[in-house]
Amino acid sequence: MSKIVHVMRFVAHGGLSPEHMTSGTRGLTGTEQTLIAFAEASANAGHRVIIYVPTPRSFLHNGVWYMDVDA
Repeated sequence: MSKIVHVMRFVAHGGLSPEHMTSGTRGLTGTEQTLIAFAEASANAGHRVIIYVPTPRSFLHNGVWYMDVDA
């Protein structure tokens, strides 16, 4: 198993939260959608995946950890 780390320093519509990921209340840009799809596919293949993005708190979604880039 590999550890895969992605960093997205800036996002178009403010930070990502667990609620944004699960409720659809915030639209995702094409770049965000691509990164998330790649990260989830990597997690499904058995890799440990972390994405550092602006987020109010760390959370796990579909096998991918989202961590605050500024923490």
